[in-house]
Amino acid sequence: MKKIFRVTVLVLVMSIFGVSSSLAATSTFVTEDGRYETSLTTSSSKNDVRISVSSLKRIYYNGAFGSASPSMLQARLCSASTGNCTVFHSLSGGSTTFTNMIPSTYYVDIRDSLSGSQIGGTVNAYAY
Repeated sequence: MKKIFRVTVLVLVMSIFGVSSSLAATSTFVTEDGRYETSLTTSSSKNDVRISVSSLKRIYYNGAFGSASPSMLQARLCSASTGNCTVFHSLSGGSTTFTNMIPSTYYVDIRDSLSGSQIGGTVNAYAY
């Protein structure tokens, strides 16, 4: 039910702001799992990318949970076609922006600066 609500809200927001579904993505993530967090596609007219994180939780390797801050995270974009990646940008304010990206499909990669734990949460990425 919660997922249906999130998808409904995302579709509503995307329709209000005129963002097509290939230009935006929302998903849950966990750092250090060896997978990209989500992907999105840029175009010649929508080549800036905004990534934001929310609902963060620290997940200790012993199974315990704690609080987490966006300042513990960094994000980068990796080209699906070439494998080339941008430098990591800090998510300390809860979001970051990549500008003037070449039109392509990109994977969002988020890492944490912690040892002994991971961070999980929700990531939202969109091109504008």
